[in-house]
Formats: sequence, C-alpha cells, structure tokens
Amino acid sequence: MIYGVYSTDTESDSWQRFGRGAGLSQSQMRWIWETYLESPEQQRDWRAAPLLADLAGLPPAHLIVGSLDPLLDDSHRLAARLKEAGVPCELTVYEGINHGFIRYGRLIATARRAIADCAVALRKAFAPAR
Repeated sequence: MIYGVYSTDTESDSWQRFGRGAGLSQSQMRWIWETYLESPEQQRDWRAAPLLADLAGLPPAHLIVGSLDPLLDDSHRLAARLKEAGVPCELTVYEGINHGFIRYGRLIATARRAIADCAVALRKAFAPAR
C-alpha cells in the first residue's frame, strides 16, 4: 500500500510535524473526512479507519511511505497491528520524501526505486507456491 490513510487521526506527531507543508495538509485531510463521511460517528468505523479493524487473516502487506509524510505514524501503526495479528508485513520508509512522491517517478530516483520495490513485492506475493 502506497502511503495509505489507515485512521481518521489528523493530530498524530507526524501530522503535527508534516501536515502543514507540501503533499497533504491537516486542513485538506479534515475537509476530506467531512466531505467523504455522512456523519462524524463514521470516523470510528473500521471501513473508514482500517486500524480499528480485526486484521487477522489478511494477506501479506507491503507498505511504503516517505519519512516526511503526515501519514508516517499511520503506516507504522498499521505495520505494528498487522504483525500483532500474525500478518506478514514489510514497511519501507523512504528518507527525505513527502506525501505523493510516487507520481514523480520520472523525476525522483527514490520514486523509481519505490515502484521497483513494489513490483518485487507483487512478484513475490503472486509467485506460485512450491
């Protein structure tokens, strides 16, 4: 999963540090939640916030996020929850990169490396069992 949103929290440490600059802001994310959900109570629904879900039995996960992404804490929390649930999980944090970096594959070598890493993870996940 590429820098996913796994909770409705916009107050975590990474949101406080990185949610005011490039890529994704706290105000944008709050607007998204207000627009996307029918009521504030849905913020506690696992379908909006997968961190609240029972994660047991999920397939292996490959998570990527930039070290300057406001979603960094969510990614770390999801990786920890998946491991607690017995789900194989790999989290890669790309240093010095903010939210949305994957779309700059032609311009940023780190984005090209992340895409290649995702391709390797997919190849591994879909390899025939031996």
